[in-house]
Amino acid sequence: MTRDMHYVMDLAVPRDRVWQAWTTAEGLATWLCREATVEPAVGGRIVLSWDTGAVTCRVLSIDRPRLLLLGWPTDAGLAEVCLQLRPTLDGTRLELTHSGLSGSAGQQADRIWQQGLERLRAAVRSASPP
Repeated sequence: MTRDMHYVMDLAVPRDRVWQAWTTAEGLATWLCREATVEPAVGGRIVLSWDTGAVTCRVLSIDRPRLLLLGWPTDAGLAEVCLQLRPTLDGTRLELTHSGLSGSAGQQADRIWQQGLERLRAAVRSASPP
């Protein structure tokens, strides 16, 4: 059985700053992973590396600065990570859905997203404007 994880957070920064944190190697390395390689186009790869290993995602859809849809590989096939960014009066609403995970993969991803999104909040606050 697979499950979907959904996260919503409001960030008091412009949408372009959040987008940059998700779609550049430098941005991703400040909050999600140790090192990243990013090809921000449909069919492109996003490689996220940690000390314990790496994951290679495929960009399934991209609509700057609103939507990023990634194919996230799992042992059971392909899961999806959908990032949506919407402007608010105070900045940006981030909605993240990671769907198609099961068992320990879901638990591990949930831990990564919960910890990572808190680091993202701090990273975009301290980042220079794009």
